[in-house]
Amino acid sequence: MCALIQGRPKADYNCAQKDFYTVAKMGWTSYAEQLPDFMNFSTLYQPGTGTTQLAAIELAKAMPDEWTRMGEVKSLRIELVPLAEACIIVWSNMSSYIREGFASDQYDVKREIAGYNYYRDAVGQDWDSVSELIDKGLVFANANTLALTAGGMPPTFIANMTATRDAFELKHIEFMDAEEQSKLLTDAKIEANNLLNADLVAMFEDAKKIFRTNAAIRDEFTFDVILELVNGGGGTAPVVTKLSGMIADSVTLAPIVGATIVAVDENGSLLAVSGVGGYYSIPYNAMVNPLSVVITVSHPMYDDSVRTILLSPGELRTEDFGLVPRPPAPPIP
Repeated sequence: MCALIQGRPKADYNCAQKDFYTVAKMGWTSYAEQLPDFMNFSTLYQPGTGTTQLAAIELAKAMPDEWTRMGEVKSLRIELVPLAEACIIVWSNMSSYIREGFASDQYDVKREIAGYNYYRDAVGQDWDSVSELIDKGLVFANANTLALTAGGMPPTFIANMTATRDAFELKHIEFMDAEEQSKLLTDAKIEANNLLNADLVAMFEDAKKIFRTNAAIRDEFTFDVILELVNGGGGTAPVVTKLSGMIADSVTLAPIVGATIVAVDENGSLLAVSGVGGYYSIPYNAMVNPLSVVITVSHPMYDDSVRTILLSPGELRTEDFGLVPRPPAPPIP
């Protein structure tokens, strides 16, 4: 039975993206050098085929990379934080009017009606909870204006609360749109790379037939052989595999020193601690087969971040983490 909903695309090539581009360029350069043999093998191979493929590689490389795609998202998140805090503050102020405007035995239930159940998650920067908190608070304020006014609510409070809500929601929508656009651009780049890979693999398969009696030339069209050269293998030297990146505060983007990074795979676990600039590095020696690695990053002042990746031999993998600060216990309004 086929799936009714198609998942997001995954890379068909088993190496780092930058290495894939280098392998592809080397492959099509070798194609140009052996063009007569390819044209004798199939009429589908023409003088312009290699040039077209090399141009397509450059176009794919020019598509926005992860840092470019996530830059706008991170920038919008920075702008979103104070707007969310303003919503929490204005709601907290309203809870004071609830306390003064209703009988004491009504305070808890009225506060829950006004959205208090979303307060803690909103303080923890759950944006949907912020939306629910301010929306329910505004509905409650409009429905109980007389009681809240008797409890000390200023005449301009509801208008100010509405403006605060609108400013947050506008930026929240912009933030979510940027996140979705980032995913679309990521998928588009992967799909473009996969098309390049399909053409490259097909050409390499034909090259194995064309040069079946010439091992030296055949190696020029063998993905793993080229990849080893790209990674400095030189034929017999070990292939270097490394996991590295930067740990930063997800709000301020400041680097975090002293975060613990634990990478667990089927062979055991490796540990590192982020140093100056928040950077960490975990080398994988004598790695032969791809590994599913579960990375856990922790720090006493931040929530843990967990991510699972597939690490390939010879890959120089960059995995950055933005840790969410642990909020102090919210005060009782």
